[in-house]
Amino acid sequence: MNSGTARAHAAMVDARLRGTLKTRYDGIKPIAELGGKMCHVLHRDSQIPEEDGQTHLMLCFDVDTLLQLGAVVHAGDELVATYYFRDVVLNPKFEQGRFSMDRLK
Repeated sequence: MNSGTARAHAAMVDARLRGTLKTRYDGIKPIAELGGKMCHVLHRDSQIPEEDGQTHLMLCFDVDTLLQLGAVVHAGDELVATYYFRDVVLNPKFEQGRFSMDRLK
């Protein structure tokens, strides 16, 4: 999740430096694909397609954790990819020995 957010941020910084950054914040909305979870929704449009052809990116950030839980990527009118992280558990509890050397044998 962090890598995707870092790549999106780096692309936005590059676009800003080129003077082509265009973003829109849609506010806090329920995201159906995330079970109605409330997210900050941010859109980025590229006037010139990115290296990979991307022209539109929608990002969804959880209002509670601010983690990126969703991304939708378009190249022109074509849907390229959707990513939704539905079952994120921060700091889960694991039973004793879950990551022991014995389990690796």
